[in-house]
Amino acid sequence: MMEPVEKGGFGFTKEQIGTILSAFTLTYGPSKFIGGVVSDIVSPRLIFTFCVASAGAANLSFGAASNLSIFVSMWALHGLVQGLGWPALSAILIKWYPKEQLGTMWGLCTTAGNVGQSIAPMLLTALALQLGWQAAFIGPAVCGCVGSAVLWMLIRDQPEDVGLEPVSISKTADEAGPSMLQVLRTHLLTDGHFWLLCVADALVYLVLKGLSNWTINFLLEARNFSKMQAASAATAFEVGGIVGTNAACQLSDRLGGRRNLANIIFVGACVPGLGVLWLTPDANTLQESSFTAMALGLASSFFLGAAINGPKAVCGIAAREMSHPKAAGTAGGILGLAGQIGASFAGYPLVMLQKDYGWAGVFLGLLGSSLLAVLLFVPLVMSEVNASQKKKTK
Repeated sequence: MMEPVEKGGFGFTKEQIGTILSAFTLTYGPSKFIGGVVSDIVSPRLIFTFCVASAGAANLSFGAASNLSIFVSMWALHGLVQGLGWPALSAILIKWYPKEQLGTMWGLCTTAGNVGQSIAPMLLTALALQLGWQAAFIGPAVCGCVGSAVLWMLIRDQPEDVGLEPVSISKTADEAGPSMLQVLRTHLLTDGHFWLLCVADALVYLVLKGLSNWTINFLLEARNFSKMQAASAATAFEVGGIVGTNAACQLSDRLGGRRNLANIIFVGACVPGLGVLWLTPDANTLQESSFTAMALGLASSFFLGAAINGPKAVCGIAAREMSHPKAAGTAGGILGLAGQIGASFAGYPLVMLQKDYGWAGVFLGLLGSSLLAVLLFVPLVMSEVNASQKKKTK
């Protein structure tokens, strides 16, 4: 839990800190949907670089802030621009890389953000200790503003902008000329498989957020881990996420673009992973049992991080490939909104499960969500197989 800010001459209560954090959540989910729609209409390069610069400007305001309303407003702005940014970046990836390479490049791009998130806490803490808390905001702000200018010079919306041939996925958009409204009606809004994928993605996010939010509490309360041991398990979960995202995306390429087959493999792996985490022994017993508990806690956290973060990334590719290229951004935006809805169920509903049925209720809820997601992916895999067979017969 974040502590009240003292150094700037003001202190916030935990309730006020919660208000600041909630401002991000309220804007992030809807802005992912809006960003997906807008990226199909406006230059994704313009949107992405604008979002990076805006995030930098918001950070500068944080560094100069001294009251709650400014903090809430700036953190809400962060949620808005971060939600807008990823759909624009994904729209650029879709146009630059063919299907057989898209998964690998998508995974690298996604994990680049994870690497930044893992480095930031230590680096910014050091800045705050040396130069004051404002430096922890101003430093990234300067990087964001300068970086946005560099990105504007380097990024292009599509290969044609620099005289290269379009990749196959963009040619489809050029050959078929339906209006955006026709595309939405015939390729997206009435596509049952797309909505099935959205529900499956919501379940994936429920499991992901459930594990990231509650694993530390479970290990502390039910398995008597020390705070450092529980924090180590949380770190293992994030590191596993980096490995799993790249592995799942590359596997989906090696499977011939069968994204949902990779999703089944990875989500299915959550079932034994949840079992191992649940069977982690009490660390507050004999010394050898404490070592075993620590080993199982770290291993299961790493494994689960890899297993559930992989489908989070691969679902994004599948949604955009499932749609007509003209509506790829909109498809990603709708999927992102579905994911955030699923993530919201990892909060209060899981709290009530824990209250009424203990930690066993939480694990059964996560297990049931994983199994249901696997079942929803099955007809999507069959659709991929049928599409592959049709291509071979042509």
